[in-house]
Amino acid sequence: MNRQHILVLARYELLQSALSTRGVLFLIICGTFWFWLLWKLSGGWAANLASKEGIAFTSWLFDPVTANALFAERPPTLSLFFLLFMGFIPLFTMWGAGDQTATDIGTRHLRYLIPRCGRTEIYIGRFLGALVFMAIVHAVIVGTGVLVAWYADGQVGIAGYGARILAVAFLYTLPYVALMSLYGAMLGSAAGAILTAIATYALVSIGSSLMSLSWQPAEYLGYLFPVPLKHALLAGQGAGFGAALGALVVYGLIYFLAGWYVFQRRDI
Repeated sequence: MNRQHILVLARYELLQSALSTRGVLFLIICGTFWFWLLWKLSGGWAANLASKEGIAFTSWLFDPVTANALFAERPPTLSLFFLLFMGFIPLFTMWGAGDQTATDIGTRHLRYLIPRCGRTEIYIGRFLGALVFMAIVHAVIVGTGVLVAWYADGQVGIAGYGARILAVAFLYTLPYVALMSLYGAMLGSAAGAILTAIATYALVSIGSSLMSLSWQPAEYLGYLFPVPLKHALLAGQGAGFGAALGALVVYGLIYFLAGWYVFQRRDI
């Protein structure tokens, strides 16, 4: 396995993710969405969540430990941004990292590349390029969120909390980028991979929640994706937080290896 080949492929995937028609459209819509949301947050949306009534409401939504950790012990605007950001990471990551090998499999262009560098190098290089692209996008969003929170809250410790959010967001992004490597290798179409991944994610998340109301074990279906780990990641304390971070790496490794297995064996 040639490291130079992997770096070249990763750089190519990064440029394609940012400069292709799909990438530019993604950046425009993602940027517009977060600009609007952060502009709303700058108006003090989160101020009431730090009150007793707000803590009581968020305790009902989550649990008292998570509610206090987010809005009583930390800057409320940045915590609300963190909460919203974690909710939208899967959808935007599935879109932004949805190509990788998919288009080249569909067009059969990989037949001309494989004799020069093996399938493993192609798969790893495209995965790393997509991961770096999403990491840059999320770093810009988190950095802007920190500035908005500093303007709205004006509290000490916002920079350190923002760095923590960025680290958690990166690890939470990892399994979804790996998941799109798997979908792309299976379907050979970027659009098909994105639509299938989002549909499956929505079906599993909503279905497990509704089914668990009448059949409790159904909630374990949600663990097909790392969604149930969000509460521990948001709380950011205790043994559950460390276990959740480790679980994200395990999810990413499982998705990555499954996609690599499919990519090694499919006809391209």
